Amino acid sequence: MNGRLGILGAILLAQLLLVAAFVLNDRGDDGSSTKLLDFDPATVDRVLIADQTESIELERKDSKWLIGAVPVDAAKADKLVNDFANFASPWPVSTTESSTGRFEVTSVKFQRHLTFYKGEEVVGDVWLGTSPGFQRVHARREGSDSVYSVAFSNFQAPVKAEEWLDKALLAADGAVKSVVSPVGFKLEKGKEGWLLDGVAANQEMSTSFAERFENLRVLGLGDVAAVGQDAARTDKGAFTVVDGKGEYTLQLKQGAGENEYFLSSSRIAGSYKLAAYLAEQMLQGADELLARTSEDSLTEGEAAPPELTTGGAPAAANDALAPIQPE
Repeated sequence: MNGRLGILGAILLAQLLLVAAFVLNDRGDDGSSTKLLDFDPATVDRVLIADQTESIELERKDSKWLIGAVPVDAAKADKLVNDFANFASPWPVSTTESSTGRFEVTSVKFQRHLTFYKGEEVVGDVWLGTSPGFQRVHARREGSDSVYSVAFSNFQAPVKAEEWLDKALLAADGAVKSVVSPVGFKLEKGKEGWLLDGVAANQEMSTSFAERFENLRVLGLGDVAAVGQDAARTDKGAFTVVDGKGEYTLQLKQGAGENEYFLSSSRIAGSYKLAAYLAEQMLQGADELLARTSEDSLTEGEAAPPELTTGGAPAAANDALAPIQPE
């Protein structure tokens, strides 16, 4: 009996030692960290993302994320930084150097390599590899052989600039106050509503037209690096827009294809793809924006209703009220 208790005690001690080893292994070099990476997300101003063939750099300037001079989806970039600043690493999947190749988290074999900077200082360095399950990825921080499974997907760290693009980068800043269209009219918001070339406009249609600029979304980058690409496009004219920030212009061009449109702004560098239906809506004529009277709303050849021909009462009712003439 005592012998059996001794064996059980030895097994229990071994298990406790194993748990302690895992806990200590999980702690950082300073013996205090329980996170995959240990940095303050607010201090990160640059992120380098690479796969086996390409790389891309996100840079934060004045609270905005950029790729070169192109605005990045700030919410997406902030989430990436915050995620890796907060991933916990409680239990490693593996702790041996020989297994890192199998999980594709080495400097030679990897699927993503993320480096977080504070100025020129590297504050986080992690290799991402295979996926053990849905929305999970194997991760290894530089300088450690431990491999962890974290709630992330390599698709959330793309290396294509277009996938980071802020699709609303050409939208108006606040409410639109006026638009001068290249088709030859000016729509302006006055004290009493929208005016079309100084005349009262259809308020509903005018509001809808202005919202196309306020809610403007692009599809992607417009091949700005392609040599001679811009010269092959047909100029459809420039819109002069006034919003809460002031005046700016939007230049619209059509590509070789019937449904290829590209838009550029005086506020932001580059050319961007625009959906054909949006381009066509922006190029609508003035007729749809005109205020309409009840007569204008009648279709051509349609007879006016009785109310419009009998002084407000239906013709049949007027006949019934007329005095009876003697025979």
